[in-house]
Amino acid sequence: MVNILGFDLPLFVFALVPMTTASLLVLLERFLNVSRTQKNIMHIIAFMGAATDVILAFLFGYAILNSTGNEFSSTFIINLGADVTSLFFILIFTTVHFAVTVYCINYMEQFDELPRFYALLLTVVAGLNLIALSTDFFTLFVAYEMMNLCAYSMVAFYRNVESAEASFKYLVMSSSGALLMLYGVALVYGTTGSISFEALAAMSPMNNLVLSIGGILMILGFGVTAAMLFFNTWLPDAHPAAPPPAHAMLSGIITLGGTYGMLRTLFLIIPLDALTGANWNIVLIVVGILTTLQGNLFALIQFLRSDPQARNLKRIFAFSTISHMGYLITGLGAGTILGIGGVLFHALSHALAKGVLFMITGFLIYSTGTYYLDQYKGFGRRDPLIGVCFVIGNFSLASIPLTSGFWSKFQIILGLFENGNPIGVFAGITLLIFTFFAAAGYLWLIKYIVFDKSDQDPKYIENFDSVTFSRRKSWSMKAAIVFLAILVVLIGIFPGPVADFAIKAATALLG
Repeated sequence: MVNILGFDLPLFVFALVPMTTASLLVLLERFLNVSRTQKNIMHIIAFMGAATDVILAFLFGYAILNSTGNEFSSTFIINLGADVTSLFFILIFTTVHFAVTVYCINYMEQFDELPRFYALLLTVVAGLNLIALSTDFFTLFVAYEMMNLCAYSMVAFYRNVESAEASFKYLVMSSSGALLMLYGVALVYGTTGSISFEALAAMSPMNNLVLSIGGILMILGFGVTAAMLFFNTWLPDAHPAAPPPAHAMLSGIITLGGTYGMLRTLFLIIPLDALTGANWNIVLIVVGILTTLQGNLFALIQFLRSDPQARNLKRIFAFSTISHMGYLITGLGAGTILGIGGVLFHALSHALAKGVLFMITGFLIYSTGTYYLDQYKGFGRRDPLIGVCFVIGNFSLASIPLTSGFWSKFQIILGLFENGNPIGVFAGITLLIFTFFAAAGYLWLIKYIVFDKSDQDPKYIENFDSVTFSRRKSWSMKAAIVFLAILVVLIGIFPGPVADFAIKAATALLG
């Protein structure tokens, strides 16, 4: 139970609120004909559900950070628990979901299936919250599957060949990962007699081959959603196929559901002395660096394509997501509080910055009617608000000072240097080189979309101007973009509180 403003609330409220809102929307759809008035009702209900969830998350944060034990638990159908690590992820999930909900007010106005899409968004965040609140690996697995099932449906929302193919690919890969994960959970239970986080933590250190194999299988399973090397080919296909509001969810927070599962598995199943030893360090660092390299190289290939119809901005940012997931995995190889804190900090930074950029990409698609980068030239110049936010998002991904991305990557690299192992130092230097390499691409995008003069087909310019200068058509999209961009800058200017919060979360994670 959590005492919020004098009321004791079960932790399940963080899933109950979005699930109840989703159910209400689906029920109302059966009784209301789709019209402008009914759509406004749907927008209000979805907004209230998202706002309630994020407000409860911040109040919960205040309660847990000011408690002595820094831990809560409750039973409501299932056993749930929360510590500072859970809180950190819940705040990311609910904040990005709130921004996406506001963004949808304009963007999803064109679709009659509005209640179903909102219901999918709400159920995804309910699953993510349950992932963060799980106290055993079976509950975490069920919540993880709940999140993924709705994510498949979001990718297939357009019901065309491209979206169906991308959704099916995501389904096959993620389901295969889920089977690996479930088999790993079975091995852990067969070896220890428990899958409870508390019981497993009490048993540490555990040096057992079968248990280690179970942990590896679970990490591989979670690695599919976390866009790990060899398990991430679904992501670049899912982004072009899904509606833009889903992109911020897919890149910003759904991938973090897999990251959270990897974190819990690593620090509960693998002994800490083994995790901080040379062998595990090398494995995590090599996988992380190769994942980052893969994302950067494939993004570069998108830039170099000669056919304008092949240069898709959504695919570029999808590969960028893969590269940043590599930073998180490499940071885990540090095996230090500072490095793990940097991983959590970067999870937040990436979610916010990528939310800004995917929302702007969706805005460009909505206003021009085209998916291709070559038709967006100079639009950030035509609308300075969009241009400034596009610069902020790319600056954060490029690790430019005074943005959140600079401090989070800096903390990961410091954590690798602090490790003292030559492999860690090498990894830190490698990440610095990759950062400079990727920054060139982000800066080129800024030049092309913000500073170059528009000289493309006039029809795209006319379409863009008709939307961007119409408050009725663009106000909610711009409000959501500006909201996340402001957070990126505020954290960049005042990184201390977030960095301290991330260190506390890392300390709680390591027990």
